[in-house]
Amino acid sequence: MKPYKRSERVREEIRRIIAETIAFEAKDPRLRRITILRVEMSEDLRYARIYYTSYEDIEGLSGMLQKAKGFLRTSLARKLRMKFTPDLSFHEVKNVDVGTDGWVPESE
Repeated sequence: MKPYKRSERVREEIRRIIAETIAFEAKDPRLRRITILRVEMSEDLRYARIYYTSYEDIEGLSGMLQKAKGFLRTSLARKLRMKFTPDLSFHEVKNVDVGTDGWVPESE
């Protein structure tokens, strides 16, 4: 038996693919200034909440990510090879002082 649930393995793979796609394939260079912190998946693996931060104040960043959502989802579908590609939603995290073990996103 594998030591992790499938959703945990999938969420880490999604985090890696999204981060690499933004870093190397995104056309807007401002998107390269964000860091993907965490991905949370629904139990049925159809929805992914992607938490990100930017260490620079970039105006309209959430709008840029919404515009790039289709591109990122297509890239994810090609690289992940799952029956269903999860629907992506992006959530900015302003306070990243908490470590990844006990990390909780601030309320929206």
